[in-house]
Amino acid sequence: MLIKDFISFIREREGNDWQPTTVFDIGSRDLDQSVEFASVFPSTQIYAFEPNPTQVEFCETRSQHHPNINFFPIAIGDINGQLKFYDTNRSGNVGASSLLKPIQLVFCSSQEYEETHVPVTRLDTWMEENSVDSVEVLWMDTQGTELSALKGMGSFLENVKYIHCEACPQPYYEGHTLKHELEQFLHDNGFETLFFPAHPHPFGEGDIYAYRI
Repeated sequence: MLIKDFISFIREREGNDWQPTTVFDIGSRDLDQSVEFASVFPSTQIYAFEPNPTQVEFCETRSQHHPNINFFPIAIGDINGQLKFYDTNRSGNVGASSLLKPIQLVFCSSQEYEETHVPVTRLDTWMEENSVDSVEVLWMDTQGTELSALKGMGSFLENVKYIHCEACPQPYYEGHTLKHELEQFLHDNGFETLFFPAHPHPFGEGDIYAYRI
């Protein structure tokens, strides 16, 4: 279970009985982590977001088997509209897909990708339109656009208690948010952060755990 260490991190601070009201799985890919959260937090509403056209039908079908998972085929960012999307399904690693153009695709069997356009929304807009008042836990895997997603929360970020996301000190997409930029934003918004390097990773990427002070 990929979320195991993150759940342990949360429970060390909240206790074993704590259940968040809401979890967002942003950049869900195949809904795996949403399903894991549903098993750990059975009374929590989980909202999963994945814009990749390659993945939408699979995610929609899978979500139907989990009553507390709600799937939305949209990208999350700091604008409302449409953006170009780089689908890396042909590269052998659909998880490398991004709103950002690849400089180098890592953990892929080729450097192939397809360009398309996908709907994108700010989370503050989406939450208001869908009557979601707050979210306590964010699980993010957006391939370099984490900062845009967080900025698009507006004042709703104030109620977030825990964030898991990837961060990299070197860019491998054009416009890639770097680790120090992401950490600075989180510190400025009342979070402490821990960084856990992934080994091996050619660009030094790892995971950030952020928790509100």
